[in-house]
Amino acid sequence: MTHSEYIAELNRQMATGMAREHSYRPALKQLLDTVLPGFDVTNEPRRIACGAPDFIIMRHADGLPTAFVETKDIGDADLDGRRQHHEQFDRYRASLEHIVFTDYLDFHFYEGGQPAGNIRLGELRGDKAIACKEAFAPWQAAMRRMAGSSPQPITSAARLAEAMAAKARLLGDIMRKSIDEEKPDEHPEAELSQIATEFMAFKDVLISTLTYEEFADIYSQTIVYGMFAARLHDNTPDTFTRFEAASLIPKTNPFLRKVFQNIAGYDLDGA
Repeated sequence: MTHSEYIAELNRQMATGMAREHSYRPALKQLLDTVLPGFDVTNEPRRIACGAPDFIIMRHADGLPTAFVETKDIGDADLDGRRQHHEQFDRYRASLEHIVFTDYLDFHFYEGGQPAGNIRLGELRGDKAIACKEAFAPWQAAMRRMAGSSPQPITSAARLAEAMAAKARLLGDIMRKSIDEEKPDEHPEAELSQIATEFMAFKDVLISTLTYEEFADIYSQTIVYGMFAARLHDNTPDTFTRFEAASLIPKTNPFLRKVFQNIAGYDLDGA
């Protein structure tokens, strides 16, 4: 699909008077397939930890995801995520190394959670999109750069702290939602998930007034710290699994070690 064909298809959909955000996705997928021949572009991929971005871009060679695209309706005024999209966009930027937010005409690029420029493929004039012809070459280059990029290395303690804090917040939010769905303190007789069981143990033994949010915050920070501690002792950096993390937690920290053995599903110490 060419740039002009893409804009023409957007206009065709808009002219029906019935189009919504999802209506334009097939056109964007065709355009991405054209400019990213070495990649698989999937619309509506399965949900990942931070949510469900609308497109995932994966390398043909190894099937690894390299970039994501989140779409909004044409003319959406919050592609910077400062108003109605604030929570979702912050979550995606903190979790995904390379992501693009777009209303199909305006594309905002983010790398490592930081703005990496924005490019308009078209301008909305009234009820019709007009192609910005000079924008296609830099847009194509930007998409190829995003899709072909490797994760940016962390080179400072400050950046590492920011990355770890973002992961802890994401993990904590997922845990809180999971426990809130079960409401274990209201239904103690029910069969509980592992995380809900852990919550009840903390509440019974440590803090009787513990809330779901407080537990999720404590537990997520514990896991992120444990991952950091395990990684420091890892002599095979190219591979890192739950089993490795559990086995690499020092025995001098039995509580943390036990937490990770529960996560890994292995009892390494025979306790």
